[in-house]
Amino acid sequence: MAGRRKEYRTWEELSGSERRRGLVILGGAGVVVVGAVVWVFGPTGGGSPAGAPRPVLAAGVAGAPQAAGSPPAVGATSPAPDLSGWYAAIAGPRGDVTSAEAAVRKAIADLDGMALQPACVLLDSKAVDAQHAGDVPDGDEGQAWTTGLTDYQQAARWCAQLFDGTQLPPETLRTNTSAALDSADTAWASVGSASATPVNAAGTVAAGSGPTGIAAASPAG
Repeated sequence: MAGRRKEYRTWEELSGSERRRGLVILGGAGVVVVGAVVWVFGPTGGGSPAGAPRPVLAAGVAGAPQAAGSPPAVGATSPAPDLSGWYAAIAGPRGDVTSAEAAVRKAIADLDGMALQPACVLLDSKAVDAQHAGDVPDGDEGQAWTTGLTDYQQAARWCAQLFDGTQLPPETLRTNTSAALDSADTAWASVGSASATPVNAAGTVAAGSGPTGIAAASPAG
């Protein structure tokens, strides 16, 4: 006996209730498929699947080329500016200032007022002249140079008050003068010179070398 012929009907031929039942079945099947994909491959939004290797950025690879105008990679260093020309320009004025400073310190130590007054005038004059020695560079050394000159001039002003009738004890004025000289020397200690030994690869100065031009006289008070 031949089986009953299977009937097929189009969507338009289905009743309203049959259509709704078909949509529910299709929707449920879709949810099952999506859930299976998420369970197998993980979420696809924004991040990489769990356990997948992280992408490597070209900028983080050593030797990778960079686009023109792009900022330098992290860890890149700029070459140190060449200050040899400035060192040469300040060498003479620097020596003049420190020589005048040494004379002031000696006169204070000797309590020699006759020698101290002209020594302080000379120190102030040489510090003013040194302000015009070359173009002061930006950065720590330029700032240290300017700070030192300011302190040398302050020392000269304290010293001048020993002779202009200022109502302060002479001992106080001599102490203030020496303290200002100490501050100036400290600032200039970080200013290099044309004859300084170059910094080695480890970033330190070879033993026995260092900035030159700082007066060797001991502070007096």
